[in-house]
Amino acid sequence: MTVAQNRVNEAQLLLDYTVQILDQTSGIVTPYQSNKNSTSDKSASYGAQVGGHIRHIVEHYEALTTALALAAWCAGCKVDYDARARDPLLETDPSTALTRIAALQRALRSGCGVPARQALPVEIHTRGGLEGEYNFRTMSTLARELSFLNSHAVHHFAILQGYAKLRGESLGAGLGRAPSTIAHENKLQRQAGR
Repeated sequence: MTVAQNRVNEAQLLLDYTVQILDQTSGIVTPYQSNKNSTSDKSASYGAQVGGHIRHIVEHYEALTTALALAAWCAGCKVDYDARARDPLLETDPSTALTRIAALQRALRSGCGVPARQALPVEIHTRGGLEGEYNFRTMSTLARELSFLNSHAVHHFAILQGYAKLRGESLGAGLGRAPSTIAHENKLQRQAGR
């Protein structure tokens, strides 16, 4: 396998992983959808405990996919994660969240061309300072930004897992745990089993 083929394979794996993270995001939201056949309607608690985290995650991915779509029409790819819409409907309505997550997955699978564009330069705009008074620009790549977004989502999942635990629930055994932590623990178990 050539170096170029290896990079394309790695980019495809990164894209697949990103879609899996978005699947997990949907899995968190789905139980909060109104279910008229159910006696316990969790949809009312979606906005109070889960929606803000889901909105934050989804809008970060949307910032990147929107910038990628625009990059086809203009010179360069510029992403401003801090200029999110902060859509209250995304935060309070599980159906809206699921629709937006599905749209992200479609965009990533079809329109973004991630494997071929993994090294695409991306200019990141962020704000810093204790009151957001500083503007920063940093250069990155599409692959690095997908890696960041996936890690960012996993960390929000960990917070949501903590909330679920307080309610006596679980979002799933591996949800909210860094892949490197899971791999390390699996390695220790294999070594202990020798």
